[in-house]
Amino acid sequence: KKRMSSKLPPITPTRSTLRFDKGSKGRGKGQLRTVILEDPNTTSQPPTLGSFKSSTSMHKDHCMKLLMSGYAESYEEFFDIVDMDEDGQHFKDNDKLMVMLAGNLSTCEESLCRGDLSTAYQQRQHLAELSVQQGALSNAQRHHLQAHAIAQQSQIDTLLVDSYGKLAGIHRKRGQYIESSRACEERLRLLNTIGPIEDKQTITTSTHKLLAEVLQIIANLDHVDDVEFEDMLNVMERAETSAKLSGDNTLYVHILLDCAKAREENGLYADAIEYYNKYLGKRKEMKSAIDGSGQAVACLGLANCYEKEGDVDVAIEYLRKLIELCEKTGQKDIACHSCSNLGNLLAEKGALDESTKYFEKAMNLARALDNLLLLNEIQVKAGVSRAFTVHKRILKKLSSNTTEDLKQLVDWSLARKMIV
Repeated sequence: KKRMSSKLPPITPTRSTLRFDKGSKGRGKGQLRTVILEDPNTTSQPPTLGSFKSSTSMHKDHCMKLLMSGYAESYEEFFDIVDMDEDGQHFKDNDKLMVMLAGNLSTCEESLCRGDLSTAYQQRQHLAELSVQQGALSNAQRHHLQAHAIAQQSQIDTLLVDSYGKLAGIHRKRGQYIESSRACEERLRLLNTIGPIEDKQTITTSTHKLLAEVLQIIANLDHVDDVEFEDMLNVMERAETSAKLSGDNTLYVHILLDCAKAREENGLYADAIEYYNKYLGKRKEMKSAIDGSGQAVACLGLANCYEKEGDVDVAIEYLRKLIELCEKTGQKDIACHSCSNLGNLLAEKGALDESTKYFEKAMNLARALDNLLLLNEIQVKAGVSRAFTVHKRILKKLSSNTTEDLKQLVDWSLARKMIV
C-alpha cells in the first residue's frame, strides 16, 4: 500500500459541466459526472506528485481511502481542496474536518451516480456551509457553484431558487457585488415565472432586500468613478424600487437619502430637493428612531439646493431649523458648518449683525471641536462676507450723493463705525 501511494499520480480534476455518460463503466448503467467550477478570482493548479508527497499523513490516508473505495472524483476534489493555498489550511491539520469533507464528497458522488440530484445538492450546500464556518470563503463559493450546476441539471424549481439565493449571499460576502446582484435578479426572474412554492412571498421580499443593499453598495463604490452618472442613477433607482418592494422601510429611507445626495452632488438640485423631501416625509411617517444624522444631512442638503436654485430665504429657514436640531442632538460638526453657511447668507442679504452672531457661534463650535483648519476657514469667510457687505454699502452711499450719506462714509473711514 505504501509503494502504491508513493508512485500513484494524482488524477486531474474534471472541469466540465454535469453530464450523464451512457455506457460508461462504474456503479450502475451510467454515471452522472460532477462538475468542478472554479472561482474566477483564483488560479487553482492541479495537484502534483510532489505536493502529494509533501502532504500530511492524515491527508494521504483520506485520499487513499476515497480512491480505494472507488470514489475517484471525490479523491480528486478532496486533494484539490485541501491542497489550496488560501483555504486548505482550514482542513489540512484537522482530522475531524477532513473526515467530514471526505464523507460529504463521497456521498455526493454516490448520489450523482444514482441520479439522486436532490441529495447531491444538499450535500454540496452542506459542504459550503462547513467551509463558511471555517472562514474558507473561496472554498464555499466553489461548493455553491457546484450545487448550482446540480440544481440546473435537475430543473427542480425549489433547488434553483435556493441556489440563486446561496450564490447571491456568498458573492456578497466575498465583495463580488455585481455578481451578487445578478444572482438576485435571476432569482426574482425565476420566482416570477414558477408556480406556488412554500414561503414564496417571504423569499421574494428577502431577495428584494438583498438586491437593494447590494445595488446601494455598487452605487457608492469609489472605484466606479468612470461609470456614467446616468448608469449610476439607474442602479440607485433599481435599489429604491427593490427596497420599497422588500417592505424594509429603514433600508428604503437610507436609499432615498443616497439618491438625494447623488443628485445634489451632480447639480440636479430640483430632483435632489424632491428626494430630500421624500426622505423626510417617509421618516416622519415611520415615527421611529432611525439614523439621527440623516435628518440633519437632509436639512443641510435642502438648504444648499435651495441656495443653488436662488431661493435664499427658504435656504435660510432650513439652516435655522437645522441649527436648532443639532443643538438638541449634539451634532456639533454639522451645527458648525450650518452656522457658517447661515452667517454667509445673512451677510449677503445685508443682515450684518445677525451674520456676525452666527459666524461667532460657528467659530466657538470649531474651537470646541478642536478643528483649527475649520476655524481658519470660518474666519476667512466671516472676513470676506463683512468686506463684501461693507463694499456694497459704500457704493450705495456714494451713489446717493447726499450730505448725510457722505458724513457716514467719513465717520466710517475715521473710526470704522457701522455703516447703516
